[in-house]
This record gives sequence, C-alpha cells and structure tokens, in this order.
Amino acid sequence: METFRLFVSNNRFLESLSLDLMTFVGDTKGPPVDLPNLGLFSVRLCPLDMSAIIHIPTLQCLSSLRIYEGSAPGVVRLVTTGNGITLQVIAFIVHVLEAWEDLVGYARPTIRHVRLCNYSGCRLSDTGGGGGGTATFSLLADSHNLEVGRGYLTLWYNGFLDDLKRFGPQLKTIRFEVWEEMEPFGKDGYEDKMYGHDLLDSIEELVKYRFENGCPFSAVERLVVCESEGSNRRQDHVWRCFYNDRKPGQSVRPS
Repeated sequence: METFRLFVSNNRFLESLSLDLMTFVGDTKGPPVDLPNLGLFSVRLCPLDMSAIIHIPTLQCLSSLRIYEGSAPGVVRLVTTGNGITLQVIAFIVHVLEAWEDLVGYARPTIRHVRLCNYSGCRLSDTGGGGGGTATFSLLADSHNLEVGRGYLTLWYNGFLDDLKRFGPQLKTIRFEVWEEMEPFGKDGYEDKMYGHDLLDSIEELVKYRFENGCPFSAVERLVVCESEGSNRRQDHVWRCFYNDRKPGQSVRPS
C-alpha cells in the first residue's frame, strides 16, 4: 500500500489512472495524496481502502450516474461523470455501496441524474444477489431525474417497484424504456396478456401510487435510446398508445 502511495505522490498530476484487480499489503505511512488533475479514474474489483491512499477533489463535481449490468453474474458497473471527471467502478453488487463510499464518500457528490441501463438477468434475490439490489438503490437517493432501462422495473430485484413508490419527493422526472415488440395499447384484444403488459402495468401502478400519496411526478416520459429511426418510431408508437389509453398524465403534476 505504501509503495503505491509513494508512486502517486511522485505523480500528483496524473490525468488518468486505471486499477485492475489490485491487492494492497501493509499500511500507509502518510496522508492520502491529492490528484487534482485526474480526469479519468477506473477501478475494477480493487480493495476497499483507496481513500486512505488517494483523494480526488473533483469527485465532488460528480452529478450524473449510469448503472450497468456487469459482464459476470453478481457484478455491476458504475460510470459517473461531472465537470470534467469520469469515474468507472466495477464491483460485486454486494460490495458496490462500500466501494462507492470508499472512493467518493469523502467528496460527498450530489448525483442528480441516474440512468439504469439495460438489465437482462434474473432477479438478484433469485440468484444469490441478496440485498445487493437494495444497496445499489441507495445510490439513487439524491436523484431528481431517473431513467429506467429495459428489464429493471420487472427483473432487477424483488421490491424495486415498492422502493420507487416510497422514493422521496425530490424525484420529479422519470423515464422508462419500452421496445417495439410490445403490443401497443388501445387496440382490439386489450384484455389479453400481451408482451410487455407487466411492465406497463407497473408503470401505471407506480405513477398512480405516488400521486395518491402526495409525491406526484412532474413528468413521466419515454426513455429514448440509441436505436434506428424505425425502431425509435415504433417505440414511440407503443408509448403513445399506452399514454393515451391508461392516461398516466392525469396523475402527473408539472412543476
């Protein structure tokens, strides 16, 4: 650990730093080293003692966070940015909150915009993830704008929808990804079980619940993703059919 601290102490003006599967031995013999010029910092499955070695003052400027499903089961990737600094953290989901607190806790950034990028796995509670999803949810605590990618609302972890219902009043804008394969609402056969029906039911339930309990959204929108023009047009059609049929706008109160 001290060897690494001395290395960064002699290279205080690093502009990028990537740490991959590092293991530290021993204790530090001096204070954490400030790295004022660091613009890109990437950490993958590293020990939870980085704040004893380095401090990055610009981490206090972080304002936007993206959460991705990891490339291996039980792993999550966080990418957070703000005012010229980008931090990437790859960690086991059961440790992600500890890793986050260790890396940025001293800087106390306020994350206002969070995007949950596509999730395709099984529920974490069904795969040994335990409370990992709930721990990760705590990273959303300050968000005013939340974007929910495909799969999160119905697959991420048991209780995610209930957690969103109880989210504080600071959450004003929420966006959901839909996809063109979903049967559009407002056509014949509406009562039939349709592809994606459970997702749209959950959206409607969430919007109504928050309205009835005094925490209405100011905007409920479709999350636009990088798709072809044709796919984007079909997704927009699904959303408009849902919005016109279920009328969630009646439970929205613009700021």
